[in-house]
Amino acid sequence: MANNPSTNESIWSFSSKGRLGRRDYWVFTLTWLGGIAIGFLVGALLQFGALTSAMAMVVLFYVCIMPIHSTRRMHDVGKSGWYLLVPIYNLILLLRRGDKGENKFGLDPANGNRR
Repeated sequence: MANNPSTNESIWSFSSKGRLGRRDYWVFTLTWLGGIAIGFLVGALLQFGALTSAMAMVVLFYVCIMPIHSTRRMHDVGKSGWYLLVPIYNLILLLRRGDKGENKFGLDPANGNRR
């Protein structure tokens, strides 16, 4: 089915190829959000201009990194990354269980098919 089943990357990979399971997607998202919160707190405690440092992390996360991982999550449910542009439907897909077995985007990450 998949053109290249070895395209399932690590959770920390910055590639939009392959699939990313629901659990790994949310672990990644919550880790980044926790990092942003810690950056904000450290900036506030050290008076670095917490708002500036937190906003830089938010921009990095939401503009650069999150679309890549969300695309891989869309692949896990058998959809193109372009579905991220459909407001409510993309949230439903992000919460939905991934396709069982191999699909056109790669092997099932729920079966341990990660690097």
